Amino acid sequence: MGFKPEEKVKVKLEFMRMLIRMKLDPARMELLAGFFETYLKLNEEEEEQYYRELGKLDRKEVEVIMQITTSWHEKGRAEGEIKGKAEKAREVICKYLDRRFGEKTKDLQQKSSAYIQSGNTGLCPGRIIRRQYPGGSPGHHQ
Repeated sequence: MGFKPEEKVKVKLEFMRMLIRMKLDPARMELLAGFFETYLKLNEEEEEQYYRELGKLDRKEVEVIMQITTSWHEKGRAEGEIKGKAEKAREVICKYLDRRFGEKTKDLQQKSSAYIQSGNTGLCPGRIIRRQYPGGSPGHHQ
């Protein structure tokens, strides 16, 4: 990005200040802040320094910066929870299929794993099973 590593905290601070001065709608501010955060990650020590520097700014500026930061942290946490639940559902489904039907379902288990890993968190196991076994359950596969 064209700055020295020791300038990361200052760059992030100035970016956030510039962002709030642009007076964009909240969704665009969150998008830009999240994009920026992806490319400029601070370690724990730098984060502490960043928050100390925030404390030196105007209170109103800090409030807006914290609203942006809190909002995209909450969205990220919610997305992580959804992915975690989908992964747990996949595990439960695969264990059930393996115990109930054994080796016959390995292909189905692999498909459900691929489905989850591709980012599909709206897992619909019934639909996957119906596509794989149109005649009924794995035990009745024709």
